[in-house]
This record gives sequence, structure tokens and C-alpha cells, in this order.
Amino acid sequence: MRSAHVQFVHASTVVSYADARTVVRALRKQARQHFAPAYGIRAEVELVPQGRQDPGAWQIVIADGAVRAAEDGWHETTQSGLPLGKVLAEKVIGETGGWSSTASHELLELLADPYMSLTVVGFEHHHARLFAYEICDAVQDDRYSYFIDGVRVSDFVTPAWFEGFHAPDSVPFDHRGHCVRPFHVLSGGYASVAHQDWVRGWRDVGPPRGKIGHALGSRRERRRKPRSEWRRSQSAPGARRPR
Repeated sequence: MRSAHVQFVHASTVVSYADARTVVRALRKQARQHFAPAYGIRAEVELVPQGRQDPGAWQIVIADGAVRAAEDGWHETTQSGLPLGKVLAEKVIGETGGWSSTASHELLELLADPYMSLTVVGFEHHHARLFAYEICDAVQDDRYSYFIDGVRVSDFVTPAWFEGFHAPDSVPFDHRGHCVRPFHVLSGGYASVAHQDWVRGWRDVGPPRGKIGHALGSRRERRRKPRSEWRRSQSAPGARRPR
């Protein structure tokens, strides 16, 4: 199981340290009890005052707003170049009345894709869409949230949400059971996508290997076909071809 050390850094004037401690305690439970079993990622989550952060930890700064965060030197990564998230408390409290669900959202997505580099292919008839591996966006509206020890936390999709072969209602697609199919975006949510055309398609990157090509029936060959051209096997389980 992969592990991560995440520190929430208290740098806000609108959220007290005591309130932040209560929220982070609930988020630690969410990460351990709900997120880790689904994604296989163990997280050590703690709260520290500004200036006391560990340079070797991933960080989520609790700041008042984007301008204040930038003025305090919080940018795209930590000072050590490690993953960094931000909770703009004043803004989100003004919009929703609370900040804990946003903090949960930031934590879970930081754990699932810390460098914002992962995508999943969702197939359509003659093209594919690349879905960013953002696990809270599709279910982000607070009507789908839930509570841990009185603290509101964000729902999140499961890995099955990104697996297009599942039939509707066949497996849990999010922690709370609101999504009914792969890539299902709920009201108030969204998904970040990029389109891939099949004219250019996938290209191999790596040292020259000669003109080997794509082996017939291989996964590499399959990636070059639109999903609509994939064929289902005809052999019944356990059946043997006649000689």
C-alpha cells in the first residue's frame, strides 16, 4: 500500500486553530477508514501552524483567499517541490457556509493524483475522452456530502467510476452510492476532459526497437481502435472448439 504524509498548514485568520484541529481529525478518519480501502493509499494527516511544516511533507494550506495565499508565498508546489493543495477558507465559507467539505475534497484528490498527471480513457463511438483523475469533482455538491463526528466531508468516486466496462448499478461508483454508472457526473458536479482523435491516436515513446509493430490482439493494438470496434468473445466459458 502506498503511503503519504500530508500536513494541513494553518495560515488563516477566519478559521481558528481549534476548528481546524477538529476538521483535520475527521479528515484523518476519512482518509484511513473510507479512502484507503478504496484506493490502497495510506495517509498520515496532521495539522501544523504556519512556519512549522515539515519540508518533506505534502501540504494543504488553509488560507483566507487566493491573494493572501500568494502574498504569503503559497504557489503551485511546496518549497521542496512537493504536492501542494489550498483551501481558500474565506471564499468558500462565503459561498457555502463552511470549509470542511472543501478541505476533504482537496485532501482526497491530492492523495489520488498528487501531481495532477493521471488520466483515464473513456471511449465513445469514434473518439475517446481523457478524464482527469479527479475523484471528488463529479460528486462535489454538498447535497452528496456526509458527516464524520459532526464534520461535513466530501463524497468521492471509486476507481470503478473510471472503468467503462461496468454495467449500470453493478458496483459502487462512489462512496455514498449516488452515481449509477461509470463517468456519471451528478448535478452540481463536473468532469475535466480532453478529446483524443483516432487519426493520430496513441504513439509509442522509448528507445528504438526495430519495426516490431503492434502484436495482433495485444493491448497496444487495442488502444488504436475506437471502443465501438471492440468485439466480444464468442466462445462460451469452458467450451472447447471442435477438432
